[in-house]
Amino acid sequence: MSTQRKKGFNKWMIVVSCFFVMALIVGIIYNVFTIFTIPVTEGLGISRQSFSLAQTLILVVTIFVNLIISRMIDRYGLIRLFRIFSILTPLIYLGFAFVNNLWQLYTIALLVGIAQCFISMVPVSILLNSWFDRDIGLALGITFMGSGIGGMVLNPLVNAIIESLSWRHAFGFLAILMFVFVVPIGFFVLRLPPHPADGAASEPGTDGPSPAAEVADVVNEYLTTGKGVASDYKFWLLAIAFLCNGVAGYSIINFVTPYFRDLGYSSYYAANVMAMSMGLLAIGKVLLGLIYDRTSVRFATLLAIFAAFTGLGALCLAHYTWALIPLAFGNLLGSPAGTVSQPLVARGIFRPEDYSKVNSLFVSFYNIGMTLTPIIGNTIFDLTGSYRPHFIAMLVPMALCFFLFYFVLPRENSKASVEH
Repeated sequence: MSTQRKKGFNKWMIVVSCFFVMALIVGIIYNVFTIFTIPVTEGLGISRQSFSLAQTLILVVTIFVNLIISRMIDRYGLIRLFRIFSILTPLIYLGFAFVNNLWQLYTIALLVGIAQCFISMVPVSILLNSWFDRDIGLALGITFMGSGIGGMVLNPLVNAIIESLSWRHAFGFLAILMFVFVVPIGFFVLRLPPHPADGAASEPGTDGPSPAAEVADVVNEYLTTGKGVASDYKFWLLAIAFLCNGVAGYSIINFVTPYFRDLGYSSYYAANVMAMSMGLLAIGKVLLGLIYDRTSVRFATLLAIFAAFTGLGALCLAHYTWALIPLAFGNLLGSPAGTVSQPLVARGIFRPEDYSKVNSLFVSFYNIGMTLTPIIGNTIFDLTGSYRPHFIAMLVPMALCFFLFYFVLPRENSKASVEH
């Protein structure tokens, strides 16, 4: 077997493995978490806003870790970090099954947020970017489809465990599931290619600055004007666009289960609507990735944001059964923008050597928006008794997101621009 054929085989095996990682890490930590909203708040006697803060803490620490994660990967090695945190993440997540008060819930959330950063979005994007010169959109789409498939399969299953046993048993089941699948993938399957591409992860060096100095260097490099991408106004406008997409786009998925329960539907119906959303999200990630490969960064991104706007409008009218149709469109092409668009915009617009830094920052800005979603949504719920005013309000940042992408993304950007 030739080296090229061997590499071709290996890289798609990497994609399949990363698919399962996304299904069992992002799918569990992000896409299944809201199904615990009602049982945990009732079990611990806390408000929904207090419970949502745990989700917010996961996202907040993700923002700060992502600022330095590319430098840590350069120093310590992507695969080495993945292996360590593939063990730590499920062990920490298991702690949710034993919480009895808020400070325990928040402590576990903070630790889960830190640990999952090293085995989810940014490292997976860097790993795939190091393997693929062509079809990167398809590879990312298949990989990120995992989080949607994970949510689709696990939401009804977790709901059944909660109703037949308890929410504590459900958390324990998910932690065991993570450990059994992700640890072997990290130790026996994932690897870097023999010659990583520009901007991709590489083997760590033996020397380097102290961790404190690394943080200072990264912050200085990212935030000092006139240096690198920080001096490019387009970078900041795109960052704001991803922030708006985070706060508004994440709303399409985040409140589905409690929202449909509040509308009078059964927990079974609400869990299946969430499963439908996750299934369409999964399919949409592959479809959106193909659209990026076959058209342009501009067209694909604007299409995704338009779909997300449609999905938000559908949730405003969710008391009508026909609203499930535009909601499905939003789930299919709008929700995938939360994971597929950042690496492809970074790859298509910026220099290869800036890829890992730009991508990690775009992910951080998107996560900043996501941190605001549960805070805003649950605060509005506590004040009004409904999530519908939140969905109406979120139409504004989603419209701003569309305008920023329309203004910044180059019209001449074509398929060639995403294939370096």
